[in-house]
Amino acid sequence: WYQRRVRDKLGYCAINMKPPRMVYSAVVSNETGEQLTVHAVYKDHHDKTESFDFPLAAGAHLTLPEKELTEGSCTFAKEIFQLTVKSASGSTHSVSAPFNVGSPTRNHPFTVKKEHTSLAIHN
Repeated sequence: WYQRRVRDKLGYCAINMKPPRMVYSAVVSNETGEQLTVHAVYKDHHDKTESFDFPLAAGAHLTLPEKELTEGSCTFAKEIFQLTVKSASGSTHSVSAPFNVGSPTRNHPFTVKKEHTSLAIHN
């Protein structure tokens, strides 16, 4: 948390602001025992999205890289906005931002597990 002072009609007041809860890169672990496809949706500060598909073998780990957007001389990090996992049998599960983080995060861990007959993503 940090405070920002703003001027209102009566003078200055403090506004408490939280840092953004963004995930820039992630590490996905597959604990299902089967091959998965990870579909990651990245979003930039203009709310423009870009999607990528990554294969993830059983018992393996996958690092979703940080993606950047360059505008002129400025470079901005894109946030991971949504993760969807799909098994070969067609079972899918998705999670969307905001994720369980308190501030901008890199290499945030996600674990994919099989719960009964469906997939679940834990973060």
